[in-house]
Amino acid sequence: MEPVTTSLLVGVLGNLAQKLIADACKDHLKAKLTSLFGWLEKLGERDKVELAYQDAMEQAYGTCLEMLLHNIKGFGYSDEELKSYRSSIEAFIKDDEVAEELLNAVREPSRDDLPSPDVLSKRWKEVGGQELPSDTLWNAVVIAFRRQATKRIILSNDLRELLNRLLNYHYLAGGSVPGTNTMHRRRIGAVCGG
Repeated sequence: MEPVTTSLLVGVLGNLAQKLIADACKDHLKAKLTSLFGWLEKLGERDKVELAYQDAMEQAYGTCLEMLLHNIKGFGYSDEELKSYRSSIEAFIKDDEVAEELLNAVREPSRDDLPSPDVLSKRWKEVGGQELPSDTLWNAVVIAFRRQATKRIILSNDLRELLNRLLNYHYLAGGSVPGTNTMHRRRIGAVCGG
């Protein structure tokens, strides 16, 4: 697993950057995918999938926040001035709607509308985020996020292989994945290249 924190992110959040991101991801995944993880536990695959999703979410957060800080810095902000965004970034990290938007981007990496700059901008404002140098900054953040996401394999080959194998098993057996609906199964298939 690559570190998800960059020098810019550590410069703003300090040594707690990794823990804040990891905790937010873990909490959101437990809330959203409990039934899927429970089903996978019965098959002995829960830990592998949960860790892969956790890693993918942490990478998504790290990339999003790194791009945010780089774009703010592009407006001439110094590393010291970036520190004024600390409480805003902490609140943004803990926001469930931000987590959901990034999880959707992880689940469906081929969609060019995820994450949405409008959703991220709205959430930044809703959590009381400090004013940004430009309202259009989120467009640049999302473009950079998508570019970085295509360079990195957000979901590992192991996870894709496992999910493909499990989905094929259930489709052939005429069953469904407990706790998922048809749209979610399609998303998993899309993520897995199926």
